[in-house]
Amino acid sequence: MRVNCFSSHHYLRHFSVASQRWHSNREKELFLKCGNQKNAIRNYSQQNSSKTPLLMNFKPIMTPSFWYFIQNFINSVIIIKPYFDPEFTISRFLVGAKQALVVISDNLAQGNIDALKGLVTEEARNEIGRNLTLFTPFQREKLRVKMEDIATFFAYRVGIIMNDGLECNPYFLVSQCLSVAGKRFVEITVVYWCNPLFAELEKKMLMSEKPPNFNDFVNEKMQEEVTVCNYRFIREYTKGVESDWIVNQLNHFKYNDVFE
Repeated sequence: MRVNCFSSHHYLRHFSVASQRWHSNREKELFLKCGNQKNAIRNYSQQNSSKTPLLMNFKPIMTPSFWYFIQNFINSVIIIKPYFDPEFTISRFLVGAKQALVVISDNLAQGNIDALKGLVTEEARNEIGRNLTLFTPFQREKLRVKMEDIATFFAYRVGIIMNDGLECNPYFLVSQCLSVAGKRFVEITVVYWCNPLFAELEKKMLMSEKPPNFNDFVNEKMQEEVTVCNYRFIREYTKGVESDWIVNQLNHFKYNDVFE
């Protein structure tokens, strides 16, 4: 059965107000900390057997981009919502993207590539299937992400792709973008920071009078468990075509494999 993770009944909001407030503060600290480490990203190669293999071959995305933040606003608010999809919002999309990570990662952990039909493109499934054979059973199980493991996540880039790969960007006038004949696609890259120990940390936070120190989240033990997931979603918005969101690129990066 095909699972549409972006259907309204999959929208999940289960954190308390206090938890949400702490999430917001923690995200800011996380982004600042990671921004200082940006230059420490290594060349992530499967040739090093000490690292977890890659599901697909592309460089990791770890932190937000200020430039893309502006571009994302323009594309989503000025173009996508009024001209492509009146119900589209980044926040609404991200709820579905969160559920998609849980469903897809569970099937990856089981090695069930066939179950990804309708969720992941055929080209991506083929590459993932080949690379998944390089994983040990332990490494494959580590691909599984539960809802409570997701510490924070954000839309890194919202792109609009027109006919023949022409990308609509802020330098284009809206009228120029919409006047291009042919197919139209929206592509959104989402970055998730995940840790199976996060639920325990959050539980301690909810039971205490004040939030735990942020250093608790990035200590050595926590870093060993941190996984940063990159999922790129695409949907066709060509006039007269009905389409769902589908993943065309994904990876799970271990924090210690990426940062010095």
